[in-house]
Amino acid sequence: MEDAAEAEVSEEIIRHAMQHAVSAYIAQRRARVPHFIRQHFSLRGALRLYRNGLGADLYKASFNLFWAWPRLLVRLLSSIAESIGLRGLAACLNRIPAGFETNVQRELTWLVYTELLEVPFQDGKRETQHDALLEEILNQPEMTALYRPYVEHLRERHGYSEFRAGLENNLREFYLTREAASDMAANTVTLAAGGLYFSQITPGALAISGVLSQAIAYHLAVSNFFFGPTLGALYYHYFPPTPSASLTIATIVGIMVALTLVASFAGIVVDPILAMLGVHERRLQTFITHLERLLTDKQSPSYRFYDHYYARVFDFVDYLMIAASRLKV
Repeated sequence: MEDAAEAEVSEEIIRHAMQHAVSAYIAQRRARVPHFIRQHFSLRGALRLYRNGLGADLYKASFNLFWAWPRLLVRLLSSIAESIGLRGLAACLNRIPAGFETNVQRELTWLVYTELLEVPFQDGKRETQHDALLEEILNQPEMTALYRPYVEHLRERHGYSEFRAGLENNLREFYLTREAASDMAANTVTLAAGGLYFSQITPGALAISGVLSQAIAYHLAVSNFFFGPTLGALYYHYFPPTPSASLTIATIVGIMVALTLVASFAGIVVDPILAMLGVHERRLQTFITHLERLLTDKQSPSYRFYDHYYARVFDFVDYLMIAASRLKV
């Protein structure tokens, strides 16, 4: 009876301590968001971050730019499938990759894990073992009294795939918002160029490529007109030339390369603007809210992480109680 009573007390202490620790940890993460934004999404921070975009990111960004519309269609179909109860199809569609992970995204992932969340993380040869959540749990007075000498054994807990997958899914949503902003910046360039130089609305690379190839074909035809450029301009005003397929393809490729450069480094301008408008702070606070649900929502599949965590803590306490009782004998 006495052992059962001690077990109930230990169970209540552990649950109480973990609840307080998670609440304190989440509050600390929220408090770190403004500093994180100032550090990495200001103009200086964005320049430092986007230095990682030189090199392989250029071809990755090219593919991601081409993949933007198919990705949007996939997400739309997934939402429709989910709404009509086709959860299996929705799950399959959600597994379709959103594109290549760029070096900028990879660096930002490292910064989120190590500076904002402060949890153990490994990225290639880089690795950090700092664990702010574990430290917060161990700093709870009741936990210290129970098993502080044994807590190092708990460091393996971050291997639970459900928690990690849930965290990465929510982080991916944050990246998609930033990518959308970069794509919007690239499309804004095409709209502005179309309006300024051709007096036409050109939303996207293909539209402006068609207009630009038409303009190039016109100027080439005028300059090479048999009776001179003046009569050529008059003639081709009423009978506009048709651009060749090779000219159209070359123009499309050139525009896509230019837009890739814009999309790859638009964040240098876009990120500070989003930071000033409070968009980054809202998105990161939403991300932390999702993290809090992963740690506390009993209906979430990732809540199994909490159960594993609790079970491991309780096993240690139970082991200590058994060892103590045997020593008494």
